[in-house]
Amino acid sequence: MAKTGDDLQDVRVIDEGLTFRRHFSTEGTHPFDEIEWETRDAVIPNFKEGGNAFEQRNVEFPVTWSQNATNIVAQKYFRGPLDTPQRESSVRQLVSRVVDTIRGWGERNGYFATPRDACMYLRGHIEGVGSLRVAQKMAEMPWARGRKTAQN
Repeated sequence: MAKTGDDLQDVRVIDEGLTFRRHFSTEGTHPFDEIEWETRDAVIPNFKEGGNAFEQRNVEFPVTWSQNATNIVAQKYFRGPLDTPQRESSVRQLVSRVVDTIRGWGERNGYFATPRDACMYLRGHIEGVGSLRVAQKMAEMPWARGRKTAQN
């Protein structure tokens, strides 16, 4: 079914670039401040040989994220050599890095109507970190990891 103009109110394309409106955050409050965070350890045991296949202590994640999501994100998506100051240790750093990169591309290529729209784009994606619970749960499903289930 084709989307109508009413369905596309959140993002409009105008001659000067994209415009965005605030939806889930509060003016004057950083979206990260609206999420409850905790520090935990990311540990993936090596059941075959013993010990740990991966370990990163004191990583910061939203409290709503599972331990499995913590382990996967810390191992696969945090940048920098382990046990160095350059290593990312928080989902805040990861999300900021990714969103800042995409925002920079958009600004350089004139995708945003104004600097405020670029900021709203940035905030909208940071707000999404709280909503990543859905994506996290999907990633934890056996069929998403290539395992056979009764459903597939």
